[in-house]
Amino acid sequence: MMTLTTEKFGTNKITSCLLLIIALIAMPAYATDSFTLDLGDAAKSGELNLAVGKSKIINSPVHIKEIVIGKPEVVDVKLLNSRKLLVLGKAAGYTNVAFRDSNKNLIALLDVSVGYDVEAIKFKLHQMMPGEKDLQVRSSNEMVILSGNVSSALAMDTALVVARSFAPNGVTNLMRVDGNGQQVMLEVRIAEIERTSLKQLGVNGTLAGNIGRTNLSSALNGAVANAFGTLGVVYRGLNLTLSALETQGLAKVLAEPNLVALSGQEGSFLVGGEFPIDVAQSGAVAGAITVEYKEFGVGLKFTPTVLDSTKINLQLQAEVSSIAAAATLSNAPTLRTRRASTTVEVADGQSFAIAGLIQNDVNNNIDKVPGLGDVPVLGALFRSTDFQRNETELVIMITPRLVKPMAAGPVALPTDNFVPPSDVDQYLMGRLQGSPKDAPATTAPSGPATGTDPGGVDGAFGHQL
Repeated sequence: MMTLTTEKFGTNKITSCLLLIIALIAMPAYATDSFTLDLGDAAKSGELNLAVGKSKIINSPVHIKEIVIGKPEVVDVKLLNSRKLLVLGKAAGYTNVAFRDSNKNLIALLDVSVGYDVEAIKFKLHQMMPGEKDLQVRSSNEMVILSGNVSSALAMDTALVVARSFAPNGVTNLMRVDGNGQQVMLEVRIAEIERTSLKQLGVNGTLAGNIGRTNLSSALNGAVANAFGTLGVVYRGLNLTLSALETQGLAKVLAEPNLVALSGQEGSFLVGGEFPIDVAQSGAVAGAITVEYKEFGVGLKFTPTVLDSTKINLQLQAEVSSIAAAATLSNAPTLRTRRASTTVEVADGQSFAIAGLIQNDVNNNIDKVPGLGDVPVLGALFRSTDFQRNETELVIMITPRLVKPMAAGPVALPTDNFVPPSDVDQYLMGRLQGSPKDAPATTAPSGPATGTDPGGVDGAFGHQL
């Protein structure tokens, strides 16, 4: 509690004048409105509402001799003259100010409520976020409450930053992000084409033992090489085999994992398996073996953040791995992996190539018998040539979409058009699937997809949905 008297007015004249000048410059027009004390009931003379950093002038019908402030840390009072004073809000809170005359009699008791400048916060939010019509700002006790619906998480963060610039420690967030368009479905397409070309021409020769092996058939399966044809000559222990081979290969890999996650939440997806790895322990249990499992297959992890109705931030990791070789001495197979991990911003429905690879490997080898393989023309009988070329092209595309749940009702499933075969179909006709026209009414309770007959196991292939 602090008490001021009119005798101190002279000593604080300079301070009061400076405070008045600063207040008049800083405060808006509505803050300069004067407030007149009501002397009808000294116990309840009125209530004054102030914003932090703002002031008002108090007029009194009678001379004021003494002022008592309940909480000096909340408000500050400066006497301008015996009938006029200036009240300045210093911090959010409640207090009261008592006014006395020269006989120590109570003239008036003024309740003062100091809060944050809600009007200024509203004005700034309207300037920066004119599209947020449902955003509401209220003052409650010593807090600023933000409520209503906002369009995105980015809009919520912006509103909080603006409000906290006025009330650093007094903002309560009751805002809700509009549920429309806050669920993101990520479509990932991992497409890979691999082309292989191999050409081989060579001669194998033995004479009472191995005197030279001049082709690279070790790189091929013997049965495959013989299937393409060899020409052999045997004469008195001399065994010559001419092998000519040309192969071409084409492989296609296409993985399309799709996953839905809520804005700001991580979603993960894995179709594949796990294989065990023996791991030796150290420390107190040195020599002990534990088993760890390594995942492989088609995997996807991503965290979407909806910035606004047209922009989505994505943190994602996509991977396609497969077992490329048998287990090694370490009891772990070799994995062939294609992986991409990145963060991008993409608009709703737009596609983005986040990774790409073009690899071209060429391997050309010549094996020959020293000396004899260098002889012109006849040297071709003592050497072999192996040419191999591998080309790989890989692209990873992503397409995020803002989605909503489907309406209540039947939905199409991949199993809708499958009909178990009857005994006649399976044993007499050799079919693995019955005809859709023979399906009972309860075969596809979810509602089968319309369109042409999928053709069974040996017919057309493709996505069911």
